[in-house]
Amino acid sequence: MKSCDNCSTQVVKAFLCKSCYGYRWRAENKKKHREATQKWEKENKDRLTARKREYNLINKGMVDVYRLEWNRSNKDKVAARSKRWRIKYPEKEKARKGLSRTRLKNRTPKWLTEEQRNEIILMYKNCPKGYHVDHIIPLNGENISGLHVPSNLQYLPASENFSKSNKLEKKGG
Repeated sequence: MKSCDNCSTQVVKAFLCKSCYGYRWRAENKKKHREATQKWEKENKDRLTARKREYNLINKGMVDVYRLEWNRSNKDKVAARSKRWRIKYPEKEKARKGLSRTRLKNRTPKWLTEEQRNEIILMYKNCPKGYHVDHIIPLNGENISGLHVPSNLQYLPASENFSKSNKLEKKGG
């Protein structure tokens, strides 16, 4: 019996164990390895998708944190990907925007005065840079739905608004 030249594992005939040979081969043949990997992924899309879905479910918190950090540090890539999606699926984008407008319209009461409507418009116009106009009680919350009225609007830093999502923040802990 011989030892692997790299890690000292016992080998029968070769100079490298299977594991070390694989690492060395991949390092020396990056292009071939990439092509082989892409071919396998193409032939096994369903299997790969199921594997990724399972991993994401098991590691949900870690994956969410990683995605958030990646999105923050790659804003240009995220914007480009979003733009490509909007171009590729214009009908879905139109439906998404229409749904958002419809929700807003449905949550704006008929009894709202012209002064209150103008107050809402000014709130959006005067929103400070880096902030969003947020609904204190979400328009489509899980257990409660608020109205699109001036008293339900606030300025919130964009990062806080994204993390708040459609949740009602509890005051006083």
